[in-house]
Amino acid sequence: MVIINTSIRTTIQLVEKFSQFDKTMQANAMLTLLYVAQYQDRPEGITTSDIRKWLGVSNASASRNIHLWGEGTTDSSTSGFGLVEVREDPVNRTKRHVRLTPKGEAFIQQMETVYG
Repeated sequence: MVIINTSIRTTIQLVEKFSQFDKTMQANAMLTLLYVAQYQDRPEGITTSDIRKWLGVSNASASRNIHLWGEGTTDSSTSGFGLVEVREDPVNRTKRHVRLTPKGEAFIQQMETVYG
């Protein structure tokens, strides 16, 4: 018989919170939001490039995950969850900064209660 410890139960609860958005969500999509939350204290947030490097995914995959958590795809075929916002860098227009929205901050606070 396998005994499930507290860490595993907590992980299950966190994944269940993510599943309220999409029951088939992949781990790199979850990690995208968690990385944005982890670096929320940076005034500029983090960049799409940061996420791509940390997850080891393509630019397209990183952008897709950001659109999922943000306002959806650029062609409006898929709506997003509104938990992150993306801002173009005023100096380098190829750079995009990603930060949590107030709705995203509330979701992360809700997740943190699992540890409470």
